[in-house]
Amino acid sequence: MMIPSCPICRSDKVRRSSHHRGPSAGQFGMRSWYRCRDCGRSFQGGSQVAIYLLIALAVGVVVLIVGSLGFQALDATDAQAEQEANALEFSQLLERARHEDPNAQYELYRAYAREGAFANRDEAQEFLSRSAQSGHADAQYELASALREGIGVVQDYARALKWMESAAAKGNWKAHHELGLMYRDGIGTPPDPVKAYIHLNVAAARGLTDAAKLRNAVMTQLTSDQLLAAQAQARRIVEGKP
Repeated sequence: MMIPSCPICRSDKVRRSSHHRGPSAGQFGMRSWYRCRDCGRSFQGGSQVAIYLLIALAVGVVVLIVGSLGFQALDATDAQAEQEANALEFSQLLERARHEDPNAQYELYRAYAREGAFANRDEAQEFLSRSAQSGHADAQYELASALREGIGVVQDYARALKWMESAAAKGNWKAHHELGLMYRDGIGTPPDPVKAYIHLNVAAARGLTDAAKLRNAVMTQLTSDQLLAAQAQARRIVEGKP
């Protein structure tokens, strides 16, 4: 135990006093009364309870600091492990893409796109083009959109229409929606309200936003015979019987 020495005679022959109680003994046990056996004087000194509380507080602070550092180290380790896993995944994807896997080529294009403004635009477009040429419907749709808007490639309406038609033929419903607009507005082709209606009708049947409204607007340009024939063609496409 830590017993204070007498502040009067400096004697260390001190004992706890049992004759002092109440508020004068210090609130919450932070100070205690002691009595010197040599000079007989009583005095107040630091309580052992206070000392123990301070020690406990110090230990708690140390534990919190060590714990925090430990969690930071774990977070850094997890972040490094995630980076290494992502690098390995990208490396494997790149290897598959270079071996003419159309799915990998398309996913690699999307990976580049997620990095914003393409980390390597030329390589991204090259993989997209190779995936489209291998018959990947989503890649064909993306390539057609890029060609139509002139984003990352030279704007080319004729090639955009070709790839959009190919994507639609492979079941890409967004391509049907865009084809409807291209035939309606004459982009890459003379305006053709019948084909516009067919593709917008297919897109509407698949629940694409605004397709039904656009289809109904085009419908006003068709004769009764054209409308019936266009509806029959759209039905065959949806049923997989073009």
